[in-house]
Amino acid sequence: MKRLVVAVLLALFLLSTSLPGTATLSERSLDSEPLASENPGYEAPGALFDRFAQSLAIGTDPFKHLVTDLNNDSHPDIAVIYENSPILDIFFGDLDYQYSYSDSTTRILSNPITDIAAGDMDRDDLTDIVLSLNSTSNNVVILYQSGNLALPGLAFTTSLRPFGIALNDFDGDLYLDVATLISTAPPTYNSGFEIHFYSESYGTKVLATYLHTSPLSMQLPRLFTAGDFNNDGRTDLVVGDHGVGRVVGFINGNANGLVWTDYSYFNISGPTSLVVQQLDGAGVQELVVGADLAQRVQIRQFDGTRFWPHTELINEPGVASLAFMDRNGDTRLDLVRASSQYHNLTVFTASSSLTYGYASAISFPVSLDPSYVLVEDMSPDDAYDDIILISRSSTGAGLLSIYY
Repeated sequence: MKRLVVAVLLALFLLSTSLPGTATLSERSLDSEPLASENPGYEAPGALFDRFAQSLAIGTDPFKHLVTDLNNDSHPDIAVIYENSPILDIFFGDLDYQYSYSDSTTRILSNPITDIAAGDMDRDDLTDIVLSLNSTSNNVVILYQSGNLALPGLAFTTSLRPFGIALNDFDGDLYLDVATLISTAPPTYNSGFEIHFYSESYGTKVLATYLHTSPLSMQLPRLFTAGDFNNDGRTDLVVGDHGVGRVVGFINGNANGLVWTDYSYFNISGPTSLVVQQLDGAGVQELVVGADLAQRVQIRQFDGTRFWPHTELINEPGVASLAFMDRNGDTRLDLVRASSQYHNLTVFTASSSLTYGYASAISFPVSLDPSYVLVEDMSPDDAYDDIILISRSSTGAGLLSIYY
């Protein structure tokens, strides 16, 4: 009964805000074809993502979250960080996969948190949390699950302020290393990335400080992700700068993780989301870029020298975040897009040629200003992935929503 009441109240809230989800198709479609499904309703047979499965009011201005088991009970938990805030909230899933403040914990760091990642940092089969802080010292913190994620954890210092984290075993010792995206405050705009190896007690071993120099000329790079985009078995790094309008992929040139001299870049206006993902089950991983100013989602593939555009979704204003799922079991990954202009989520089904369009899409409204979307299996009792979304508010509570 409680879940039904929450769903009704939130539905009334959404309707009262005159969401752009009621816009005409010509205003939002890339191919002028009708949606395959839009809000089919609670009673519709086989309906997907048709109601608020769970919603929880959270802190002000959430901007990123992750889903993983953080208390070793085999249930997915949710960790949330907030814009310009030192607060980390962790919501533990109960036996019925429900979330509430009654089963949660909060950690307050020494400085605002700029990014969050999760991985088994000490190889004890428990997932730990890694946080970057907007500070000049002790600005990366590892909270170990074996220690109940307690502060102070293990802290180390980057060369400049860190604003992004990517975890991977870059040197082949079977332990996760920490790559950080770093920069100074304006007006100097110095920026780069560095890798802190477990084997070196996370001391700085690789430092690339040329992001701000020509031809990249980045100023405030804030997008950072990892993946094997050249299919050589090593993990590469991708950086994006929204203001400059540029994305660059750095090639991991050696199995020891020490060589990062080769790179390829391209321009796109206002990148907001980067994903490196194998979309069709074969070949190289694709680089997917969402851009709010360019109003598009691009899928690019690396051919050894450059990222050539495979396909794109155009007329997509307000792209806030991207994720992928296989909602129909055909092994091709379907695109999940959150729009901060339409205030909706759209799931685009991948075609056999790996293109995406509204003719095979499901679209539904969400709360105002969605900021970050994830896809995870939140209920192992079924065979479907679920969508976990956070929406931000600079004046009131944010919202965590899970759509089945």
